Amino acid sequence: FNEDCELLPGWQQAAIDYMTAHPEVGLGAIYFKDKREDGTYDDKFRVYEYPRFVPHANFGFLRREFGNSLGWFDERLGWGYGSDSALGLQTIEARKAVARIPGCKCIHHREWDVERVSNENKFHSDDFAKFKELWKPKHHLLGMQHLQLFGYLKQPEYIE
Repeated sequence: FNEDCELLPGWQQAAIDYMTAHPEVGLGAIYFKDKREDGTYDDKFRVYEYPRFVPHANFGFLRREFGNSLGWFDERLGWGYGSDSALGLQTIEARKAVARIPGCKCIHHREWDVERVSNENKFHSDDFAKFKELWKPKHHLLGMQHLQLFGYLKQPEYIE
């Protein structure tokens, strides 16, 4: 996790318990609250979906063996966009689920400073183009496959 993440008490036990109870889950998505540009925080913890029907693990948890089998993050994408999205899609291609983990929470103390804005302006569009080139042709099909295989694992998008 990045140094700007505050993992809330009990997160690791919630993650381990859930992943142990559901061996079909390859990537567990941790609910998070994000710091807004005005310095306030989101009202609820959230794990959104991307692509549709796939929880997006901005902050994720996976078994070491599974990460090793995938090759971890796809470094062709750069660091500004797409590596977490690609990891979720790789998980589905490996016939494993991406699932929100109940009780697993993080607060993202994102800094909205000049360096962040500069980095996003510099890297985001190039990294997004790389992601689209690699995944756009099949990400919708993977989302539908995920829903069909693992829809029973669905947890709410928002929690308190």
